[in-house]
Amino acid sequence: MLRFGIHYTFNGVSHTYCPDFLIKLNNGKTLVLETKSQDSYEVQEKCSALEEWVKAVNSLKDYGEWCSDISFNIADVDGIIDKYT
Repeated sequence: MLRFGIHYTFNGVSHTYCPDFLIKLNNGKTLVLETKSQDSYEVQEKCSALEEWVKAVNSLKDYGEWCSDISFNIADVDGIIDKYT
């Protein structure tokens, strides 16, 4: 089990969520991809926490280059992946 989690706060309560996909791209980047059926305030909080985490891990320069995105429609996934390659 990977046990990869992103910490975030929603309505004053701390939570941890496991992103849906970690995708190792051919260019060496790791894409953290979230999939959701619809947007919400909690989804926005998760994405903000993930963006902050990506900035922090990339600033260390020890773990490769990371990026993140969210898909609200499975048909968009190929385009999202293409955006980071």
